Amino acid sequence: MIATLHILGTSSAVPTSSRFPSAQIIDFGGELMMIDCGEGCQMQMRRQKISFGKLRYIFISHAHGDHFFGLIGLLSTLSVLKVDQPVDIFAPASVIDVMQYQMKRLGYKLKMPIEWHELKEGFSGVLWETPKAIVEAFPLYHSVPVHGFAFREKLVEKNIDPEKIKLYDLSVPEIVAAKKGKDIERENGEILSNHEITLPHHRPLKYAYCTDTTRVPKHPFVEDAQLLYHEATFLEKDREQSDSTRHSTAKDAANAAIDNNVDHLLIGHYSGRYRTADALVEEAREVFPQTTLAREGMRIRIDSKKNTLQILPHK
Repeated sequence: MIATLHILGTSSAVPTSSRFPSAQIIDFGGELMMIDCGEGCQMQMRRQKISFGKLRYIFISHAHGDHFFGLIGLLSTLSVLKVDQPVDIFAPASVIDVMQYQMKRLGYKLKMPIEWHELKEGFSGVLWETPKAIVEAFPLYHSVPVHGFAFREKLVEKNIDPEKIKLYDLSVPEIVAAKKGKDIERENGEILSNHEITLPHHRPLKYAYCTDTTRVPKHPFVEDAQLLYHEATFLEKDREQSDSTRHSTAKDAANAAIDNNVDHLLIGHYSGRYRTADALVEEAREVFPQTTLAREGMRIRIDSKKNTLQILPHK
């Protein structure tokens, strides 16, 4: 499985002259999913040459405007472009209410069918499954209800060890059963355990997204991810502001990466008080060296079969 993460926006609260509000798109083996939808996301999609027509799922973490104010414009554009495939949108009830009210009052009649899915406060578990991914949602720790998301690769059928096919003279029905993870029971009473005749799965791809939250402790939906996005709104010197607004510092994000045993940390959601975010990544790297500063136009490519993660050139 190959997934490519596109960074559309990295700012917190309000846009700056160089940073857009929160928005990302992950191409998960060809399935395009948007994570939060701040203002300007359409411009960033154009700049990064991301197909509007292939966008299939949208996940909104919470009801703060910098995470969904771009949604009404995006849906309008999809309709103008005559995108006809359905779009599934997962969001808190308050966001859904606002969106539906706007469309009704403005007389929007969208060309494509929209399926709204309420993300209920406190929900934790499998939110959705696609042909290639399992999407999990879990509560975060902010001043309003917020959810994090984990995008996990669906593993396909197991591969049979070619040598074992010859060794045990496996029949076609036995191979089919083994691919589905079953042990083989033969008429003579012989039992071939599944792990004996199949090859081990590769480590499944996992991307975890945690925004607008205090430090995320060890969590099964975050643990062992190849890549964790964790907000880093403030520097440690501004701890008082961080705590009062229930956001994280760069050091918090780094400690969350350690607690969850992730391979790589991506930080974003920077406060506008910082002209550049360089000090934030420096602070995080003191604790967790494998940290990257999210920037608009950045792409990160994860290949689970090769177990590689690449920071690609900006678009």
